[in-house]
Amino acid sequence: LGRGTLSIWLQVSPAETVARLRNDDIDRPLKHHPDPLSRVSEMIAAREPLLSRADVHIPTDGREVAEIVAEVERVVGNFEF
Repeated sequence: LGRGTLSIWLQVSPAETVARLRNDDIDRPLKHHPDPLSRVSEMIAAREPLLSRADVHIPTDGREVAEIVAEVERVVGNFEF
C-alpha cells in the first residue's frame, strides 16, 4: 500500500478461525477439510510476513465485534492521512 494509506491487520488465531468457520452458516471449503486447524495454521503462517507489515495490529480473539470496531475507529481517527 502506498503512502497515506492506513493498513490494519485484524489478527485472529488459527483456533479462533476454525471456531468461526464452524459457526458460519455459509458452506466453506475448509469446513470439509480433514484437518482444518492444520490447514488454517499453514495459511496464516504463509501470509504472516506480509500481514505483519500492517501499520496497526489488532488482536480479535475473544473480543466482541463492537469492541473491535471501536478500536478500529479510534485508530482511524488518530491516523494522519
